[in-house]
Amino acid sequence: RRPEYPPGRAPPLWLRVEHQRGHPGWAAFRGSDSQRMQEAARLLGEAADRIANFRRRSGWLPAGQRGPMICMVSGKEDECKPHHCCQSHGCGPVVHVPYFWRQAQSLGSVAAEST
Repeated sequence: RRPEYPPGRAPPLWLRVEHQRGHPGWAAFRGSDSQRMQEAARLLGEAADRIANFRRRSGWLPAGQRGPMICMVSGKEDECKPHHCCQSHGCGPVVHVPYFWRQAQSLGSVAAEST
């Protein structure tokens, strides 16, 4: 348990799924970082809507509660860290997904982009 997260609420899961290759669904992750981030945000937005609906039906998310269920972490200095969520709210997010837009790439191409 991280002391930085509110009592009575579990910290979000940090789900590391960047650099996945060989899946046809990653074909949309071509182009610039900006284009890949837009596609990642679209996919994660759809997933977050499903998570919120499930949590509402299960009684874990009060009606009218707003805020992200999934936080896409890009690694910028002012963003989320394992000990702090910049989008934290009373019921979420439940998952942090760092660098999700970096799919279907070789590790060498990612290293070259960051220099």
